[in-house]
Amino acid sequence: MILAIETSCDDTSVALLEQGGRCVYQISKDQIKVHKKYGGVVPEDASRAHSEVLMALIHEALEAQSISLENDISVIAVTNRPGLMGALIVGAVTANTLAMVYGKKIIGINHLEGHIWSPWISEEEGSIFKPLFPHICLAVSGGHTQLYLVEAPGSYSVLGKSIDDAAGEALDKLAKSLDLDFPGGVYVDQLARHGNPDAYPFPIGIRKDKFNFSFSGVKAASLRLISSLKTPLSQAMKQDVCASFEKAITQALLLKLKNAIVEFPEIRQVTIVGGVSANTLLRNNAKKLAQEYSKELVIPPQKFCTDNAAMIGRAACWRLEGGIFDSTVVASPRSHVEDFKSWQA
Repeated sequence: MILAIETSCDDTSVALLEQGGRCVYQISKDQIKVHKKYGGVVPEDASRAHSEVLMALIHEALEAQSISLENDISVIAVTNRPGLMGALIVGAVTANTLAMVYGKKIIGINHLEGHIWSPWISEEEGSIFKPLFPHICLAVSGGHTQLYLVEAPGSYSVLGKSIDDAAGEALDKLAKSLDLDFPGGVYVDQLARHGNPDAYPFPIGIRKDKFNFSFSGVKAASLRLISSLKTPLSQAMKQDVCASFEKAITQALLLKLKNAIVEFPEIRQVTIVGGVSANTLLRNNAKKLAQEYSKELVIPPQKFCTDNAAMIGRAACWRLEGGIFDSTVVASPRSHVEDFKSWQA
């Protein structure tokens, strides 16, 4: 069994997985109360919060399954890049220490690779989800927006990425400018369901670029719009702003995803991962796009969309099967060049 740990940002998560990728138990603790008063994640506070709860979550997971680290765990998988340096260190030091004390193998996992593997986490006994290679993966979160050609386990070509802000970051900034609660993306989604998506025209960044994204323009446009509207904004106005903004973000994401589908007609599967993949409009429109091109769309359940340890354990499965381990795990705030083809660290 694999013990997986995720502490890259503001979610502390621990999971237990069988080697085939079935998650038998996961427990996570968010830090919303810690960061809410600031309207964003404070790195020092995030690190402290991880250190306060991580070992307790590990013990709880093991006790819940009536297993011991000494006798039942074969490998420890932990996120070691990219992310907040202090937060990553908490997970890496804990994993390294446990591996040394109990004589366990250890695997450092790139957080982004974890998201790439998140659609293939199974939960029911006897069920194994396996990807078809190659396939297209759109990763969208508060810190990352990338489009991948997933060619094989460990082989990921970056087709495109945001040249400025991540899509999730833009959604969070809109929420903050509208005085919505934290984390903002969820509340933007809720308001957008009741708004008019055609109320306000927002730009779609770099349409002519085949695969790269840009969200700084739509973010700036939203700030200009809100400052020009009569304040205080009514609930109906906020709903229209959110719906229009969400429409522009979704169109930008699916435009580039469509380009990738056309560019690689041999692929049979398309996945959307990351926290923003929980967005209602994105899911619904992605489903229509996949059906149009006769592709299978795979989006993980919501609990595996946001940062979680199960995806880290799932990404470790192919390394475990191949006997690929690390002697020790070193935390890094950035991805390594060798992690992904065409990746620019």
